[in-house]
Amino acid sequence: LKSILSLNCSSLCFCAVASRALDGAACYRDFERGTSIMKPLQGAKCIAEFVGTLILVFTIACNVHSGSVAAAISIGFALTALIYTLGPVSGGHFNPAVTLSVFFVGGISARDLACYIASQAAGGICAAALYLVVLGHELLLQPAPLYSGLQAAAVEVIYSAAYCYVVLGVTCTDNAHFGFAIGSTVTAASIAAGPISGCCLNPAVALGSILVAAVHHGEAALHYHWMYITAPFLGAALAATFSSLAGNVRQPLEGPGVEDPLLIQRGNSASALDLPTSYRSLAQATDRSFPAAPGAAPVRVVRHEPLRLPSGIEENAMLFECQWLMSKPQKRGALVETCDVDLACAVFNQGGDCIGGVYFAEKSNPENGLIHSGDKVIGGSPRKNKNGDNESIRLKLSDVKPNVHALVFTVMIYTPGMSFGDVKEICVRLVDVSTGHHEICRFEKQDLMLKSNTLIVAMLYRDGTSWVFKALDESYELPSHSTYRKLIPEMQEHVRQVTPGQSKTPRRY
Repeated sequence: LKSILSLNCSSLCFCAVASRALDGAACYRDFERGTSIMKPLQGAKCIAEFVGTLILVFTIACNVHSGSVAAAISIGFALTALIYTLGPVSGGHFNPAVTLSVFFVGGISARDLACYIASQAAGGICAAALYLVVLGHELLLQPAPLYSGLQAAAVEVIYSAAYCYVVLGVTCTDNAHFGFAIGSTVTAASIAAGPISGCCLNPAVALGSILVAAVHHGEAALHYHWMYITAPFLGAALAATFSSLAGNVRQPLEGPGVEDPLLIQRGNSASALDLPTSYRSLAQATDRSFPAAPGAAPVRVVRHEPLRLPSGIEENAMLFECQWLMSKPQKRGALVETCDVDLACAVFNQGGDCIGGVYFAEKSNPENGLIHSGDKVIGGSPRKNKNGDNESIRLKLSDVKPNVHALVFTVMIYTPGMSFGDVKEICVRLVDVSTGHHEICRFEKQDLMLKSNTLIVAMLYRDGTSWVFKALDESYELPSHSTYRKLIPEMQEHVRQVTPGQSKTPRRY
């Protein structure tokens, strides 16, 4: 009983220290109902990868030490729990091979690659050292007696590739069970490959174990280092190659007759219950507070995946519209219908420099044909606004200068003392005015419950000869009466990620 109490107290202390470290490193990160309103800082990501790798490697070592028959299940569940816990901070890699495979498909930048691998290596070394201090043993990595080093290396490559391929596959879906998919893959690999190679699959495990074991056993511990460190990296390269060849990234749907949960036919008999759970918050097909545009065609409700606009639409006049509905009750339970929410658009060139923009105080950008509708302090009541669009920006993509790479849209609450926690629902949409006000796509957030007052909500950017719409959905708390210029550094980061030669937007799992 004393041992259990001691272990629990130690665990609580460790978790408190780790939690404080993550909070401190991500001081601008806020969660409301599990929703991140900012990207975590670099320090928070590194700490998360270090802590997750340390716990994972120590769990592996303890299972090896005890000779548990359920070691594979224990390790798989530990990885699953860590992914769900720390995944929102860093993506939950805890494995340099996984990080490399994500980098190969453009999921992270070179800077993140270096920081992640360094943090994971440090976590692996500290875990192996902790195992030595606590239990007085080292992890000796070597093939089973009946198998050669080449056979064990082949098994490590195959299962590392399978593991990384599953990771890359689940990152491009909205399946809430991605953690179980990844953990189950490790469990299956451990059961199958454990009796052959030991099933390392993780260079951080290998590096920590080999370095600590070398202190006691000398060069003998380094005999198989080439296999356990390099094999997972080779598997990661194979996984990234197969993933790219298989098109394991969900592409925007184009053309008529394509069925997809994000393609919603207005006015049909489908309800939100017909859609996957992960889409219900964004795709209430028939019960919307905001009406569709008159005569609207099928509308694509964009989650966070890029949507390529139809070819030839550049010549059409379009509106980027914003509408919102307040939710704060008054004395008699009525909705507050007055709030100053302002839409803005910032213009960026290919170098990531902001070269202009429009908002309520600067209503036009003649160089690129952008025109702001003006300030409307009405709060988004569909009953008082027949169109339901409170502010809009008129644009024609063919009028945008060739040196412009992206248009980034922000929504700010200017009313003092109010935040998006007072907003029941907000929607932005792109409408083709030239073809009868047909709605092309929209992005919605319902029951925001955020303390922030600013959203970087979406962007339009060039991809070759076409334009792409992408929802960004990042929230910030800025001083009252700020403008979009306060967020230029944050918007520049998004622009760089969709600029040729730069890294693509990270996908979390």
